[in-house]
Amino acid sequence: MNARQKAKHFKRLYEEALTKKPYPVVYKTILPEHYKVQMCMDMRDIENNPHVLLKIHIENRILQEIRPLIWDNLITEKDRDTNKYRYSLDIWMGGEKK
Repeated sequence: MNARQKAKHFKRLYEEALTKKPYPVVYKTILPEHYKVQMCMDMRDIENNPHVLLKIHIENRILQEIRPLIWDNLITEKDRDTNKYRYSLDIWMGGEKK
C-alpha cells in the first residue's frame, strides 16, 4: 500500500468514527403568503370612545379575523431530547408605521 492509499484508508476510518447526528437535518423553503386584514370605523364611534377602549376594540376585531389563520398554520413538533411538544408560528407583518 503506497502513502496515498494509506492516507485514504485512515481518512475513511476517521470519518466513520465521527459521531453521527441522530436524525437528518431537513431544510425547507417556504414561500410567504400574504394575508390582509382591514376594518372600517365610523367617525362617531371614534369620537365617542375613549382611546384605550377604541384600541382594545380594534385589536379584538382584527384578531377575530386572524385566529383561524393561526390554527391553520400552526406547526407542531415533538422534541426527542426533552419529550416535549414545540408549537411554532411564523408571521410576516406589513404596512406603514405612523
